[in-house]
Amino acid sequence: MLRGKSVFLRLIDKNDTVLIFSWENDEEIKKVTRIESSLSIQMIDALIEEQMNVWDSGQIRFIICKADTGAPLGTVDLYEVNFNLFTAVIGILIAKESDRNKGYGREAIQLIHEYASETLGIRLITAKIQKENKKSIAFFDSIGYVEKSEIDMDKDERVFNWKCA
Repeated sequence: MLRGKSVFLRLIDKNDTVLIFSWENDEEIKKVTRIESSLSIQMIDALIEEQMNVWDSGQIRFIICKADTGAPLGTVDLYEVNFNLFTAVIGILIAKESDRNKGYGREAIQLIHEYASETLGIRLITAKIQKENKKSIAFFDSIGYVEKSEIDMDKDERVFNWKCA
């Protein structure tokens, strides 16, 4: 468990299947995650199983919880983890609109940065954001991610990098 002042991160587990199912199939959330079809409970269950061991799967997902109540707020995950290149891609979700812009995401990202750097040895984290997702672009820009500018970059997304200390 990774603990901060207002949030803590805990590894996802099988008890989160229904919660993740509801988030992954929420129409508003699907607009920014690029999931076009609905995911079944069985698919979510298999994903959770896979995301519990970063060393085998190259991905890991944490549930972001309020520090005072333990209530789940969303997820933060590392995927495309490459232990040879010391890189990973990051994703974050604060599920409810009413929980956004309260610092929970910022603190969750700080915690996952520490974990990625200190535990996994990651040196570079990339955020891939749909170009229409202005709020996420502004968020990652505000926490020190630097936009990568490459000619061959996917036209539907913007890519930001953060170098681990």
